[in-house]
Amino acid sequence: MPVSAAKEKTTTVKDRIFTYLRISSSVCLLLFLILKNIDNFREVIHIIGQVSIPFMLVAALFFTANLVIGTFRWDVLLRAQEVGVSKWYLLQSVYVGYFYNNILPSNIGGDFYRVYDISKNRGVELKKSISSALLERFMGLISLSIYLAASFVSIRKLFDRGITTIIIFLAVAYLLFAIVIRPKFFKLDKLFKRVRFLSRFGDKMIAFSETFDIFGKKPGSLALAFFVNMVTQVCVIFCYYFVSLSLGLGMSLFDFFFIVPIIFVVTGIPISIGGLGVRENILVLLLGTFGISNEKALVFSFLVLIVYLFKAFTGGIVYLAKSIFFRTKGFV
Repeated sequence: MPVSAAKEKTTTVKDRIFTYLRISSSVCLLLFLILKNIDNFREVIHIIGQVSIPFMLVAALFFTANLVIGTFRWDVLLRAQEVGVSKWYLLQSVYVGYFYNNILPSNIGGDFYRVYDISKNRGVELKKSISSALLERFMGLISLSIYLAASFVSIRKLFDRGITTIIIFLAVAYLLFAIVIRPKFFKLDKLFKRVRFLSRFGDKMIAFSETFDIFGKKPGSLALAFFVNMVTQVCVIFCYYFVSLSLGLGMSLFDFFFIVPIIFVVTGIPISIGGLGVRENILVLLLGTFGISNEKALVFSFLVLIVYLFKAFTGGIVYLAKSIFFRTKGFV
């Protein structure tokens, strides 16, 4: 067997092992929540029976708005690079990307799909599609940081230790993004030239980082994209808030300006599939800190999961339609 084929086979086996581990992690975390509340099963069923359907529909509507408005943000960043793809096609890609978010580790699988989709099926230069996706992520970090800072005054007594961890995580994320867009500042170009196995990547990294210079010349586009990004995050926050209203939890909208960013940060850690299990456990933990009973917090977490899965299911349908009727190329 050729060396390259052997390496590829080894990589595939490793990927499968890690995937199975993440699936197992998701299942175990969900089972933990269920078994923990098995003695209060009747109370959980009673709470489910009192869920307000109209509020749940409004929550789903806000979550849909998050995806639709996010399409406009993506379009703005692409057009800043003189890339024109129809908004309708971008919306399809966003929905399918969300589907991938829920079947791949962490919540960045959708970004990989969107980059792949417009590159393979619409001929967009790869470095331009990657830079727009990365910039979206960075804008997301900034807006989440702003919302965390805004809510810090009211929740700092509840989360003294947790805040430190979150700040460290965000600081590392900012640093990594800075390294990607300004490798010369961190002398990475010189490091890559000195290390033999990294030397072939040096020029590619520098060329990729230079694509971000285009955005520096389009401050209007950046400002508009960032404003849209702030709106998309607010839509998710309203989604969580209306789920809480459907259960009559009595929590304020401001509480979710803290909770939602935490969920986003934690589910970005690739220890489960699409954050499944991690999100639900953290939600129960956070809501308990706000004085919500374990049973209500459990129901809340599963109602949020239903909203996520419904959108993922819709994305799966769009993926099938794109594959069958438009014959687009996917990576599964």
